[in-house]
Amino acid sequence: MCAQQLRSTLDHLRHGIETRDATEIAGLYADNAVMQIIDQTHPPSNPQRIEGRKQIAAFFDDICGREMTHKVRDVLSDDGHLAFCEECEYPDGTHVFMSAFAELANGRIVKQTNVQAWDA
Repeated sequence: MCAQQLRSTLDHLRHGIETRDATEIAGLYADNAVMQIIDQTHPPSNPQRIEGRKQIAAFFDDICGREMTHKVRDVLSDDGHLAFCEECEYPDGTHVFMSAFAELANGRIVKQTNVQAWDA
């Protein structure tokens, strides 16, 4: 992936997340992408697994439909990977922190692992 394409992907990722645009975010994933989520409910031995752009889009529709703020922080990337942190806050003050690592192919995310924690 060339530097310009990677920059575009990162810009769309940040914009989509911070403006809660589920369609923009889902458009960054390959048709056969896989996302796994590790958290209090889904431990490393049994992570939540979301397969395919259609299911990933539904996941982001749910997340982006919630009244909360999202900030992307600490983005790192090379030609085949990206990593970032996301800090979220609900109107009641509940915080969520998520760290993501993604593999890229042909300008799309093909595999992503999220580790997240939230206030009790």
